[in-house]
Amino acid sequence: MEQEKRSSRRVKVLCRMKIYHSSFGEKEVNTRDVSDEGLFLLLDAEILPPMGTIIQGQVLGTARPQSLLDMEIVRFEEAGAGFRVCKADGHPGLSSSLRDLGV
Repeated sequence: MEQEKRSSRRVKVLCRMKIYHSSFGEKEVNTRDVSDEGLFLLLDAEILPPMGTIIQGQVLGTARPQSLLDMEIVRFEEAGAGFRVCKADGHPGLSSSLRDLGV
């Protein structure tokens, strides 16, 4: 059995996100699960650039506009791809967006 590598709790939550990268432009996708450190997006992973690439994402559907997040592609699965949120100093990661969604 594979050992768990995550240091924060994942929550199964469906929310809309808009993702951006020069290789595919702009797409709206759904999450499968999220944590403060990362998320899994349900999408056709073939549209994505290679693992390790940084793309930008923004949580949609909250009461206030959310800032863009830098997200590193860390794994591919048949259902989509996993991303690590690249936090800058003082950046709340996904925590403020999750609070706005009631998670």
